[in-house]
Amino acid sequence: VINRRLRRALEYRDRCCAVPGCSATAGLHAHHLRHWEDGGPTDLDNLVLLCPYHHRAHHRGTITITGPADRLVVTDRAGRPLTNRSLARPPTT
Repeated sequence: VINRRLRRALEYRDRCCAVPGCSATAGLHAHHLRHWEDGGPTDLDNLVLLCPYHHRAHHRGTITITGPADRLVVTDRAGRPLTNRSLARPPTT
């Protein structure tokens, strides 16, 4: 569980989805970089904000998110790094 103080610090730091090229700001999920089930701590260095789309994509294996939060690396299924010039999220109609 992420307490209110930690959530506010996370929102202040990230501001939007951590996936490059995604500027979603609403409904963001706090994601453990090293998953909580695998012993990952619930602290600011191990958390990033993700939009629901990219959070699902990560857990489905479509994208990989690694780091500590200050050196985040996001790659596609083929291992290519996503950048802010990548089509990180398909357009919606």
